[in-house]
Amino acid sequence: MKTAQGVMLTSPMTTEMVNIAAEIIVEKYYYLKLDELSVAFKNGLSGNYGTIYNRLDVTVFCDWLNKYDQERMKVSERLRRQESEINNIYEVFQSDIMRDALRTVVEKLPKVEDKPEPVRSKPSEFEQMVMDEWDQIEYEKGTRLKHCFEVLMDFDDYRKWRLSEELDKLQAEEN
Repeated sequence: MKTAQGVMLTSPMTTEMVNIAAEIIVEKYYYLKLDELSVAFKNGLSGNYGTIYNRLDVTVFCDWLNKYDQERMKVSERLRRQESEINNIYEVFQSDIMRDALRTVVEKLPKVEDKPEPVRSKPSEFEQMVMDEWDQIEYEKGTRLKHCFEVLMDFDDYRKWRLSEELDKLQAEEN
């Protein structure tokens, strides 16, 4: 059997070896499309990935696919860089036209006067009890939420839940 380079293969692959090669390729290079596999094999057979020394086997195929994959990653990285340069949103906001447009929009917004913080009365006994309970519960790491009965809640949700719980108790006592 001759390759595209005209090299005579001394030991062609058996059907079993081809099946094993196919399994390895599907397992290791599952992300490659069929046309990409075809390009990689054509490149390998034509000598783009090195000389073929009278044998084709799984090792040779995997070597070709590794070389193809490296080329593929370089191309995709270059395309990604080009795309990010073209679609740089920060450049859009740095243009004089965008800056003037944003300034015009902000100037047209209604002016909001700062209102003083409302005077708060002392919390009721119930509110104080709920706040104290909340302080005893540990925060979920990296959030402002706490685990409350297998549910993550913020303080407002916890307060509503506690209020409904207390109302249910009162209703049960009345009945």
